Amino acid sequence: MISPHPLENMQDKEGKEGLSANWDDWLIKLKDRINFGESPTETLFITAVAGITKLAGLIRIESATAGTVDITANPQIVAGHDGQFITIEGQSDPKSVKLDNGYGLQLAGGASFTIGLGDVIHFHFNLNRGLWIEDGRSNN
Repeated sequence: MISPHPLENMQDKEGKEGLSANWDDWLIKLKDRINFGESPTETLFITAVAGITKLAGLIRIESATAGTVDITANPQIVAGHDGQFITIEGQSDPKSVKLDNGYGLQLAGGASFTIGLGDVIHFHFNLNRGLWIEDGRSNN
């Protein structure tokens, strides 16, 4: 359940109750939960030094050049909002993208993941730790 509900016991920054208080935070959480009206990204062409700089519920990626690109950017994926979920889907085997543990990512078991055609990896963002934490992956 998403809470607080925008009509219940909300206060603005000055401590006044009202509909505007926390509305933006609540709406962001709601949108993220149901992917409300959010389209997947167009295919993003990833370079090592830039990493993944655009967020959506579904992010489609491939290397900007032939071969596998190993992201060296810090962070590898731009920060999101607390509790945000993303899925990254590979669009090409000959132009794959490698994610490594560290630099803003906590990968399961610390194991790197190379994303090729049809491969997916799921993350949620932990604002307190400043990390995308892996929820699962599928090497298809």
